[in-house]
Amino acid sequence: MSLPRYVTLAQAAEGITKWRYNPPQDAVDAGVVARCVLGTEKDKAFALAEQLNAQLDNWRKELRYLKDISEDTRVHELIKAYKNNITFTKLSIKAQRDYMYYLQGWKDSKANGVALYQCKLGSLVHRIVRRYMKHMLSTVLA
Repeated sequence: MSLPRYVTLAQAAEGITKWRYNPPQDAVDAGVVARCVLGTEKDKAFALAEQLNAQLDNWRKELRYLKDISEDTRVHELIKAYKNNITFTKLSIKAQRDYMYYLQGWKDSKANGVALYQCKLGSLVHRIVRRYMKHMLSTVLA
């Protein structure tokens, strides 16, 4: 019998067999999934384990994406990576909404005539960023 990843069979004290989900510690620490008892019914336990494994796989995929950020990464890709980052997901819902509100405010901005969201990170040199910040401050303070 082939078990889903991180599923084990546990014998309870009263003699009942239970299916347990035992994911890696890093995923538990990140709050992606938790260790838990899946129940006594094999089909339901395996279905739940598959759902939990899908969550875990999505999280790992996003972590890989963060490792690929380079000078060629565009601003909108960096924002997407940040939204999926553990640090962001641990913020309160209000803080997440506030951050996204301000990040969305950049959507119509331009840097050197190019939409800021489409700029590559490597092209955002100090001079361009300083000019953009001056422009933003002048519009906010006006």
